[in-house]
Amino acid sequence: MIHLVLSYLWASAYAQLGLAGITLIAAVAVFLWVPLPGARHVAVAVASVCLIFLFLAPKLYIEGIRHEKAKWDAAEAAAERNGEAARIAAEQQVASEFPLPSTVGGPAPAAAPHRTFLQRMLRPRGVQHHDKLDRDDR
Repeated sequence: MIHLVLSYLWASAYAQLGLAGITLIAAVAVFLWVPLPGARHVAVAVASVCLIFLFLAPKLYIEGIRHEKAKWDAAEAAAERNGEAARIAAEQQVASEFPLPSTVGGPAPAAAPHRTFLQRMLRPRGVQHHDKLDRDDR
């Protein structure tokens, strides 16, 4: 159970600030009430680290959020640029492979009068398909 509580406190920014505050209070208490010189030196060192953490941690968290947001915005802009380039390339490819009917030079040719048995089975005589994207109509 204590492991769960400590892991939650370690993962939370507010909990880290709270733990630094509690540690600072404990360091001040040790400095005031423990008469040993070594304990006072350790209390001053711990209090210094806690003060630095308490003043720098919010700034570091905010800068980290700004950095992540900038990376996210850059990735979105790159994805939009790549998508636009891919769309333009696809449109150019389709335009080069399938010219417009007005640029071909006239209407689509009629079906050949003598068709094979398979052609008659797949495409009956009364049905005319002139779809530029149809593989069988090229």
